[in-house]
Amino acid sequence: MAEITYYLTNFLSIVGSDFFLPYLIIFLILTLCGLGLPIPEDIVLIVAGILVYRDSAELTGMIFICLLGVIVGDYLIFMMGRKWGMKLLNHKVFMNAFSERRMGKVHKYFDKYGNKTVFFARFVWGLRAATFFIAGTHTMSAVKFIMLDFLGALISVPLIIYLAYNFGGELEKAIHFIKITNHTILAVATVIIVSIVLRYYFKKKKISEK
Repeated sequence: MAEITYYLTNFLSIVGSDFFLPYLIIFLILTLCGLGLPIPEDIVLIVAGILVYRDSAELTGMIFICLLGVIVGDYLIFMMGRKWGMKLLNHKVFMNAFSERRMGKVHKYFDKYGNKTVFFARFVWGLRAATFFIAGTHTMSAVKFIMLDFLGALISVPLIIYLAYNFGGELEKAIHFIKITNHTILAVATVIIVSIVLRYYFKKKKISEK
């Protein structure tokens, strides 16, 4: 991961002499991730943060562009699942991103958390594409998907970009800290949602017993 990030950052720093190009390239890569480009989304976001650190981009503008690219890319995956369903998994381009092991994990998450899985997936490396694809094969509406995905992205995208920007040249440390932070946010979000669900359940049970 660090090697890919290093080369991609250096490439974009070179083309960064044109201040507009880094934004455009980052947006296009994030969008293409939704079409099966084999580059983890988090790597692109880390690169975006390092570009800001190197003064090849501006922080607020990069966060906005990345949010837009992430949502567009995720929506493309969702619509692929909506239009072509599980038969698309037989195509060799998608076999790695949508492996049987990953799909099994995502199905378990959907069985346990329902549509909230779309929000949780934002903080789990390697399961996002499969999650958003399966969301498309379900009866979930496009509006609800975008809302849940945007809520997750609104937390993770600025956070990853800022941490990469903050750590600057310490790439390995940035990647490690981002992973820990994602896991922490996921754990906290899970506890909060489970607490809300349990509270609702016991409240409803108490009312029915009266």
